[in-house]
Amino acid sequence: MMGRLQVICTTDQIKEAKRNVQKYMRKHKSDEDFIKNISDDFVMGFMISQRMAWDDYDNGTQRENDDFGKWIPCSERLPEDNTDVIVCFHNGEITEMRYLGNEIFQGIYKHTTKAIVAWMPLPEPYKGE
Repeated sequence: MMGRLQVICTTDQIKEAKRNVQKYMRKHKSDEDFIKNISDDFVMGFMISQRMAWDDYDNGTQRENDDFGKWIPCSERLPEDNTDVIVCFHNGEITEMRYLGNEIFQGIYKHTTKAIVAWMPLPEPYKGE
């Protein structure tokens, strides 16, 4: 069922991601006490918000592509029909939904582009070694 984006990974991958997120945050001058004490849940949320995937790491940086990590306003364009995406509501809430077409997104409930202001594509699934 859609609605909650899940990331499944190993403990070693979380540790590596935490090191990379800490490196990224130091580069952007975040508070050092905060950086030292970030939780695994924060790391996972940060990766999702920055559209990072495990294979996108290259010494703490992420690869870029056209829509990678960028919100696309619904007023500019909409996803292809029957595509799963991450959406942002007017109130700032973010969740995963399927775009059905005709300006309708569906998760647990159906919403129109009047309620949803922007969307972004999901990252590529993790591919094991």
